[in-house]
Amino acid sequence: MSQPYALPTELVVQAAAELQGELLTRLACAQGELEVDGSAIELIDGAGLQLLLAAQKEARRRGLTLRLRRPSAVLQRTLGLTGLRGRFPLLDEGTAS
Repeated sequence: MSQPYALPTELVVQAAAELQGELLTRLACAQGELEVDGSAIELIDGAGLQLLLAAQKEARRRGLTLRLRRPSAVLQRTLGLTGLRGRFPLLDEGTAS
């Protein structure tokens, strides 16, 4: 398994546009699953959520699983408030406060 892909502290519209290509490249090279480390996220907006959902959709299309590793408290709260918490397999979710 490859190293988890680390998301930036701000997953907002500007960052999401830049990260889209990188995530697609990682998915193209992944075997079985891609782990995305969300521990650093301090701010996420609709574009950031859309990026994660699009990456998950592409992963499924390729027969892969996209997993969120160590989601920050902000990311966990945002996923919960938007009803998306159950959409992503979470790893080490107990480490965030």
